[in-house]
Amino acid sequence: MKKRLYVFLMLIFPFTCSFSSQIPDKTSATPSNKNTSKESNITGGLFFGLSLGRDSMLNVLNTTENLTAYHYNKDGKESDKNPSFDGISVEARLGLIKTTEFVGLRIYGYYGKAWDDMLTLGLRYTPLNAASYYQTADLDAEYYGGMIDILFGDFETEDMSIYFFLGGGYQFTDYKLTGKVSLGYEDNRQLDDDIYKSSVSANKMIQSPVANIGMGVMIAKHHLFEFNCRVLFTNPTFFNESKTQLVGVAGLPIYKKHIPDDTTITIRESISYNYNLALSYMYIF
Repeated sequence: MKKRLYVFLMLIFPFTCSFSSQIPDKTSATPSNKNTSKESNITGGLFFGLSLGRDSMLNVLNTTENLTAYHYNKDGKESDKNPSFDGISVEARLGLIKTTEFVGLRIYGYYGKAWDDMLTLGLRYTPLNAASYYQTADLDAEYYGGMIDILFGDFETEDMSIYFFLGGGYQFTDYKLTGKVSLGYEDNRQLDDDIYKSSVSANKMIQSPVANIGMGVMIAKHHLFEFNCRVLFTNPTFFNESKTQLVGVAGLPIYKKHIPDDTTITIRESISYNYNLALSYMYIF
């Protein structure tokens, strides 16, 4: 009897081992919620950011002696008498941020530089109707300030949260204007054929409230990608005294010389608006 029982156990032992090996381990098969669940974007801490933007300013130009920004449209081309400065800007940011379920608060300081140039003040007539008469005026700005933004979004969303923000602050801007302009004599609202050239150079520091609006995305609690628009409420006006000189234009007769060479004129350039569009990346430590 014992011998038969021993033989029976020897026969079923391999099958029991195989069956037990196929039974899943509950501890290993059940996934851990802690390891697989993604974290929300409710966070807070110090952040650092960099921005690359497009800077734009509308320039309103006025002068004495009936001189105005020169435009010549007899060849079918016309330019704006109040041209804009356009360029690029770079900026660094450092501050603190805190997000809750649906609202966030961000306080930071920033420093940046902008390089703008004025594409043209007018068109210069030539017998062959050649291209535009380009100018060399540059307006560079160095700026710094502080900002408070309120963020609105679903920061409980796992892994990635889209948000909008609105804010305001105060900015100090140091403007530097250099370059040349072309001017025409305006008589009875008509520009005569004579063209004068003059130079501009001025520096000015202003202080201004600033508004900020935009949208962004927060990824994995640490990475922020944003697009924003910033607008200044106070803008500079430059006064510059310069001497004029008549410019000869090939193929175009000079009918009369309204202003003697080396006449001192005052050029007034007013920036009517200044806004900046920027793409930014920020990292929360």
